[in-house]
Amino acid sequence: MIAPAPTKRRRPVATSPRDRVARVARDLFIAHGFAAVSIDEIARRAQVSKPTIYAHFGDKERLFLHILETACTRLIAPLISEDARGRPIAEVLRNHAHHYARAVLAPEVVALHRLCVGEAQRFPSISRRYFEQGPEMAHKALAAFLQERADAGEIACADCDLAAWHYASLVIATARTRLLFRVEDAPHWPEIDRMVASAVELFLRGIAADA
Repeated sequence: MIAPAPTKRRRPVATSPRDRVARVARDLFIAHGFAAVSIDEIARRAQVSKPTIYAHFGDKERLFLHILETACTRLIAPLISEDARGRPIAEVLRNHAHHYARAVLAPEVVALHRLCVGEAQRFPSISRRYFEQGPEMAHKALAAFLQERADAGEIACADCDLAAWHYASLVIATARTRLLFRVEDAPHWPEIDRMVASAVELFLRGIAADA
């Protein structure tokens, strides 16, 4: 009888000190708030020296901003792309809404959003930066896309900037509010998908050229 070949142990994926610091700091900020977390605690948990943190990020505020900017890339990733220009708007928005909801309602993004709201009074510059690089940037890209379609006569949209805000509210507001206030501990994707699909159809009816 031939003995089975020994299984190879997978080596853990090595992470750089910079990535390890960012991950540890993110978890600590979410758990305890920005003000309550010290560089000493981050260094101890990440198993690096304080000079290493300062060399990579400068100070605690810039470390926090780096974490927020990384999260914002998840909001920007599903934005309207160049290849969407020749596709029907209904197809583009249905696809966009699905991916946008997945990005915005991801547990770590909701947690950071909650943290920014909680720290806005004491650290307004941090919360403002998050808004500018996340929600506002996503909004501007969508508004520009809607304006292109309105200029082409494909949709009826007198104020595409306002329409883009309406779209975002329809797609994510209900689910995000429930998650922010911990009415639900985690996103229930089948229900969210149903709400998102309904929101997009409602929005499409509102901007239909023959509406």
